[in-house]
Amino acid sequence: MRLRDYFSPLLKWWWLLILAALVTGATAYWATRSLPSVYQARATLLVGRGINDPNPTGNEIGVSQQLASAYADVATREPVQAATMAALGLSKLPTYDVQANGYFVEISVTHSDPKLAQAVANELANQLIVVSPASGQQTDGGRQSFVNQQLDEAQAQITQTKADIVNKQKALAGLSSAVDIANAQTEIDALQVKLTALETNYANLLASSQQGQLNTISLFEAASTPVKPIGPNKPLIILLAVLSGLVLAGGAAYLIEYLDNTLRREDVSRLLPYPVIGNIAELEHWRSGQIYVAENPRSMTTEAFRSLKTNLEFAAVDRPIRTLLVTSAESGDGKTLLASNLAFVLARAGKKVILLDSDLRVPGIHKSFGLSNSSGLSDIFLGAISVPNAVNQWPVEENLGIITSGTPAPNPAELIASGKMDEVLVRLKELADWVIIDSAPFIVADAWVLAAKVDAVLVVVRPGHTHREPARAMLSQLKRSGARVIGVALNRLPRAAAGYGYGGAYMAGYTAEARPTEKGRPKDRRAPQRQEQASLELLTAVSRLLSSRASAHDLWKDLLQLTVERMGATSGGLLLLDAGGTVVDGLVAYKGKVRTGLAEPLAEVAHAGLAGWVAAHRQGALVANTTDDPRWLRRPWDEPDGAARAVVSVPIVLSNGMIGVLTLAKVQAGYFAGDDLALLTAVASTIALSGLVAVPSSSAGPDQQPLAAPSSVEATAPHDRNVKPAGAGS
Repeated sequence: MRLRDYFSPLLKWWWLLILAALVTGATAYWATRSLPSVYQARATLLVGRGINDPNPTGNEIGVSQQLASAYADVATREPVQAATMAALGLSKLPTYDVQANGYFVEISVTHSDPKLAQAVANELANQLIVVSPASGQQTDGGRQSFVNQQLDEAQAQITQTKADIVNKQKALAGLSSAVDIANAQTEIDALQVKLTALETNYANLLASSQQGQLNTISLFEAASTPVKPIGPNKPLIILLAVLSGLVLAGGAAYLIEYLDNTLRREDVSRLLPYPVIGNIAELEHWRSGQIYVAENPRSMTTEAFRSLKTNLEFAAVDRPIRTLLVTSAESGDGKTLLASNLAFVLARAGKKVILLDSDLRVPGIHKSFGLSNSSGLSDIFLGAISVPNAVNQWPVEENLGIITSGTPAPNPAELIASGKMDEVLVRLKELADWVIIDSAPFIVADAWVLAAKVDAVLVVVRPGHTHREPARAMLSQLKRSGARVIGVALNRLPRAAAGYGYGGAYMAGYTAEARPTEKGRPKDRRAPQRQEQASLELLTAVSRLLSSRASAHDLWKDLLQLTVERMGATSGGLLLLDAGGTVVDGLVAYKGKVRTGLAEPLAEVAHAGLAGWVAAHRQGALVANTTDDPRWLRRPWDEPDGAARAVVSVPIVLSNGMIGVLTLAKVQAGYFAGDDLALLTAVASTIALSGLVAVPSSSAGPDQQPLAAPSSVEATAPHDRNVKPAGAGS
């Protein structure tokens, strides 16, 4: 499974993703455009005196932090909230948050009114201070004043006592009498005792004052009026809504695909083991009762029917197909429409075609061609009309005859299974080159029986409509009946999915050379869709060229040059043979020129080279590297270290024998693949079906001088000695 397949539901339902993004984005914009801006005001409180103390103890720091957490919790309690609302005259407080951060308590208030947010933040801080112990001490002003006065006096006495001690110690140094020294020392000791008493008294007074308390709280930073809003972030909300819509739509797309049991285009090759030989787009400007290809001979859909015709004719080369059953897994897949247009394309190509409507339950061929259904297949069964008389010649195309289903029959399955049906098919083979049979879908037994009677079956699948279970049932029944399924035609594709349209991007697949990677391996040159389109365009160009009035000699030249250019080959060779296998003419295309009259120089490769092997076995050959394949004839001018080539070669076979071998070469090993071999085989089959004959060159113009010897081929490319024409060494 390719990576693209995983994303295919998103690509298929891209419009749902865009719609979901637009709806959710518009809804989010409409919902957020009226949202007011939100502001935040913040007030900060300081707990304890540790920040003002140059040498705080660990105990003080720990106590202050614990107190900050406690105050943060108190700020969210009912007493503080009620006091704040009463102070501001509010019935409800705005949203606020209180956080403890070390010594600090931060109060953040959020509201659409910045002034109200500021007022509430400051009032909450004030109420928190009111409920603290420090608030009560601040109200006892007289007591605190007396304590402060005692502290000041004690501090003055301590200072004076310290000064007296210093003076006594200085005086002691100048004394010489023992008595004086002893007296001075006694005075100093007395002063030391006094200083100790004063300091103890000071400490006791300080402990009973606010200056020594740890459980205090004060306003550190008042809240200011906020100017810049903090939200809402409208662009982010809209972006998240859009992303949510995309996610939901993506999930819905995958769910829809999971629940959808119809076949997608990429599912067909996995479920049905048959090649896809036709890609038919939804018909434009089509009306019921109209054969589209007859009315639109130059449309790309008509070219798709011609490509389907070519693929059918190619499949019939080894095992002829005279009777082709067109059926589908269920009704509504467009098998009748496809059978009608395919029959017309075959008839317009010069084949005698009879289109038979074997759907005796829900016939539709007579409606497509505007015919009466009064007599037809069912009447042949009843003996009311003979097979030749049942054929309606269509005036638009003389090679096309139509047999309708006829009078409604009560037992369609029994009639189809009868021996009379075998006789009808034998008689139709005598009257036409191709018998195209439109049958009932495989949901009924009619198609099961008829599939075993015909030469081949073409299965019609309509992606997005054909369901998996009916397709599996059809596959099982086809295997049980032993029917030969020639391939699958994808019908009613969206025109983009069908790959229609011209342009350089599609043509690049066969005109632009693959660029080697750093490791020397060629990159993938064509996406599958581009390859299918390029193949269709090449076959269309070949068909148009063959339908021109040019001479056989000019046609062979133009066909070789066209194939070389479209398939990106370096050179190409064409050997034309007579009935005995003798080379009657040889053509080489190289550097934009085609040289003819090379029968003698190229005769050797018809016996000992790759072209000889292809002619002997009457089958195509793909050589990835000529240096590794013994079928490639190495010529004297092939240098031992010459560049490796990739070669593809196919026979051109008519019903009465082979008329030629077409070979392409590319100076790049591994360039050609199996798809290129299939395409070149289709080109050869198209040429063979046209009836173009092998005609030896009668003259050579200035651009087509015969090569008298291999060395003259080398002389045409003196600057590129590693490049040789395909015919020269094949």
